[in-house]
Amino acid sequence: MPTESPPTASSPTSTADSRKETGMASEAPFRQRRSTTSSAGFQHPPQPGAGERRPPLRADSSGSSLVSADGFRDLMATFPSGVAVVTAFDTSGLPWGMTCSSLCSVTTAPPTLLVCLRQGGPTLAAALQHSLFSVNLLQSDAMEAAELFSSGDPLRFSRVRWSTPDDSGGPHLPDAAHTVADCGVSHTHDAGDHTAVFGEVLRVRRYRACAPLLYGLRQYQPWTTPHRTRSATP
Repeated sequence: MPTESPPTASSPTSTADSRKETGMASEAPFRQRRSTTSSAGFQHPPQPGAGERRPPLRADSSGSSLVSADGFRDLMATFPSGVAVVTAFDTSGLPWGMTCSSLCSVTTAPPTLLVCLRQGGPTLAAALQHSLFSVNLLQSDAMEAAELFSSGDPLRFSRVRWSTPDDSGGPHLPDAAHTVADCGVSHTHDAGDHTAVFGEVLRVRRYRACAPLLYGLRQYQPWTTPHRTRSATP
């Protein structure tokens, strides 16, 4: 998580000290803050005066976050997202992969996505060794594959069908994925116990047109489109 930068140290002779030496008051004159009222009648809180800064959100004097790990997980559980299996080959040619819902687009010029992978895991290590990986976007009935690649089973690739098309970044899961993006690692950024891997999308292979698999509220669910009843046109 982003953290506030610590304040810089002041000069040996602070402003307050210099004021004392010259007989000036050590505190700035009080500036009255005025609240404002919108046209709708809502009262807005007073705004900081000129030269004043808002207090940082991080209020813990020890420097630790005020939000616990469980509290953060509870927050993110309420934000459903698609499910992918990130795959790569290591230098020995062995396939590695892990389920990932921390996936987002970054830019279209060049087409770039971002995945967050656990540090110390073989999938991250393999992706960085060749600077290549594949993102298998899972279809709605691929819950078993999602659970398999999040289980840590060392024989996971023996339990699913996978292939290596020409110029693929990593193994493709044609039975579980509706679309696969082959990516080249452009750069990385470490954050806590994970690494954000930025991948330029080099190729996209679509295996089928179907609904995707979602993960939210700590459970997998297929994407469903509600049937809307349209009123008849008179």
